[in-house]
Amino acid sequence: MRTFEYRLYPNREQSSLLMQCLIESRMLSNQMLEMVKTQYAEQQTFPSKYDLESAFKGQSEHVPATTVQMLADRLSKSLKRFLAAKKLGIADVGFPRFKKPNHWHSLQLRQYGKDCYLHEDKKHLIVPKTVGHFLKIKLHRPIEGTPKTVHLVHRADGHWYALIVCETEPLTSHLPSGCNHPDIGIDVGLKSFLTDSEGNTVEPALLSHVSAYFETQATHDLPSKERRSAQTQSRQKYCANPSQD
Repeated sequence: MRTFEYRLYPNREQSSLLMQCLIESRMLSNQMLEMVKTQYAEQQTFPSKYDLESAFKGQSEHVPATTVQMLADRLSKSLKRFLAAKKLGIADVGFPRFKKPNHWHSLQLRQYGKDCYLHEDKKHLIVPKTVGHFLKIKLHRPIEGTPKTVHLVHRADGHWYALIVCETEPLTSHLPSGCNHPDIGIDVGLKSFLTDSEGNTVEPALLSHVSAYFETQATHDLPSKERRSAQTQSRQKYCANPSQD
């Protein structure tokens, strides 16, 4: 599975719908958790994912049904992890908590192709009408694999992003045990950035910039024409190889 992140450019009305959905989805999540705690206190049982879905279906006009399903699924999985960790004696996994506004930044659309999908022009993302319907998107790189689900995320920079989760083929075409090429050894050291198995070395980029800085400083007392020539030679010496720049 791989996730591809793309910037969204909603207009003012769409931004308002997205933010309203984000706010109300957090409230629904907290209400679901309250229902879980109340039922456990009264009956010593937890409601299932389907109980949560049916109880909160249609409760908010700004939250699409697919997001309500994912909220119930997320809470149900959190409860299962907590119970499994408690059974195994793992103390680091706590009971699900109520979410504050600064801890709630994403909306999940369950199924790509049904709940959301890319428009034919590859410039817009089609989402439910309650969250903007026709969102402008910058597809700066192609999508690889088969898209499965989408998260709409509001980052700290104030912008919205679409995270498209795709099912992809493994990156390796053969098992490591079936490699026919010779072994490659790389040693990371202090004097050189790395030394390969053939004895080739790569100078640390930081040292290259420091050396270039001091050589440039040493040319300040030279006449202007000679100083420019020396500075040009220093830049060419240390910045010719992009891996060292």
